[in-house]
Amino acid sequence: PQRHLRLFVTERAAQGGGRPSLGYVLQRGSQEPARDSIELPGSTLELVRNEPTAITVVNRSRQATAVHWHGMEIESYFDGVAGWSGTGMRAAPIIAPGDSFVVHMTPPRAGTFMYHTHASELAQLTGGLYGAMIVRPRNRRVDANERLIVLADSSADSLRAPTASMINGRRIPEPIELVVGTTHRLRFISIGAVTLKRVQLLEGDTILRWTPVEGADVYEVWT
Repeated sequence: PQRHLRLFVTERAAQGGGRPSLGYVLQRGSQEPARDSIELPGSTLELVRNEPTAITVVNRSRQATAVHWHGMEIESYFDGVAGWSGTGMRAAPIIAPGDSFVVHMTPPRAGTFMYHTHASELAQLTGGLYGAMIVRPRNRRVDANERLIVLADSSADSLRAPTASMINGRRIPEPIELVVGTTHRLRFISIGAVTLKRVQLLEGDTILRWTPVEGADVYEVWT
């Protein structure tokens, strides 16, 4: 059986004449999300390895857009580069305001991925069109000590303009508490449109050792 998800591209009017905020909001349950609802980062998509999945992307914003499923092995037509992805005369379309596009994928491996806009990237990425996509093995329970950390940039008008970094959608994020003697799984996603991100685990000025587990899937940190 195929799983069906609905993902909405939403827009909220700016305050004081600035640029509008954009977001990806997943429909949860039978009721569609409010037209101006915003989640930053976008809703985390939880998929299952080898499970066929259809994601209907509904564009409620006033901007044409496309969604790229970063790192995911997927048929070219659904990859999200409008006018380029696909084969022969079948090219991926731009998703116009008020229109929708159905993406089909069957994730072949578990891991940490991201999805993001692939249209007017500077404005739309820094406007909020990005999110995490986690693929889990079937029947595996979620680790209570797992943490998702999404690094991005705040609104920017050019690649040279200074911009504040965002961590999980905030310029000043909530602290993450790690318990001594406990293994913690950290999933990092970096989708900065303007600035490069560098992550270090420090104890004072000393860099602590990271132990990778499961390849590029997650990282294990001892504290």
